[in-house]
Amino acid sequence: PPLPPAARFLPPPNAQRNLRFAVHDFDQWVEGTDKDGCQIYTHALHGHVRTVDDDDPRWEPPEDNDQVKAAKERIDQDLAMGLYLCTSLMEDYYNTPEQPDHDRRKVMEKILKGTALLKLSTAISAARTAYTEVQFQENDMFTSGEEVMHQFQELLNYGKWQKEEIEQKRIGMLSIDKEKKIYHCPSCNYEVTRSDKYCKTCGSKVPRYIFTALAT
Repeated sequence: PPLPPAARFLPPPNAQRNLRFAVHDFDQWVEGTDKDGCQIYTHALHGHVRTVDDDDPRWEPPEDNDQVKAAKERIDQDLAMGLYLCTSLMEDYYNTPEQPDHDRRKVMEKILKGTALLKLSTAISAARTAYTEVQFQENDMFTSGEEVMHQFQELLNYGKWQKEEIEQKRIGMLSIDKEKKIYHCPSCNYEVTRSDKYCKTCGSKVPRYIFTALAT
């Protein structure tokens, strides 16, 4: 007599494979081919058809072995930690007053120099490899983590842009200070410019040599 469904299983060829147990209606799925000669499974009662693009309908999804379970636990832990770090940093940044901005800059420095995004993105990538797309989308932590990852990346990109802008302004101010020269009237010491022919304070003629002397 045929074995009951619970007793049927797909034996693993080695210790690294996962066990797969038969579904309750195993005997109702009939193997055949379609008009193109491709393998299909047709359910004898309700007529549902599964093609080669689908998983074998006669078997339950594979159960994880101990090694896979341990790997998934590490992925889950890393993702939870990355999600916590990214969320905490974003909350710190947006909860910090915009003005004066020195406190926000300190938080942004932590965002730019930290490894929160790397930890989260690595865990997200590993989760997509270890879990099916359906499992990934049904896991709230995974979907939340992916959303936070994109938000954190946008904030980090803004921080990089802001830092470059500040640096460019600093360089520009240094250049202005370096190039700017102040000239004084020899008679009254009042500030004059190259375009002044006479001092606006004492009326003395502004000699050209003061510009030449300071320029060298």
